[in-house]
Formats: sequence, structure tokens, C-alpha cells
Amino acid sequence: MHEILAGLHDGARLLDLGSGPGSFPAPPACTTIRFDLKIPGAPCHNFVQVRYDF
Repeated sequence: MHEILAGLHDGARLLDLGSGPGSFPAPPACTTIRFDLKIPGAPCHNFVQVRYDF
């Protein structure tokens, strides 16, 4: 994963599905949108909580 992140260009966009605790650190020159069912315990930039009704 770290090799992939290191190869990204400035302005790249990342989608982190299931971003719960322990997800990868967001590269500073990239935009990362994180999705998960649970809100993380610590502040997380660009986080979206997924809600579902089945």
C-alpha cells in the first residue's frame, strides 16, 4: 500500500472504503474521501458515514 501511495501525483484523488481505525495515512498533496459504517474515534478529515436500512 505504501508503494502505491508514494507513486501518486499531486492532486490525485483516493477513495478509502471501510476506512475504520488503522486506515492508511492520507498523502498531503492528495484528496482522500473516507467511507465507513462507524464514525472514527479520532477526528478524520473528509469522512463520510455510510448509512443503510435493510
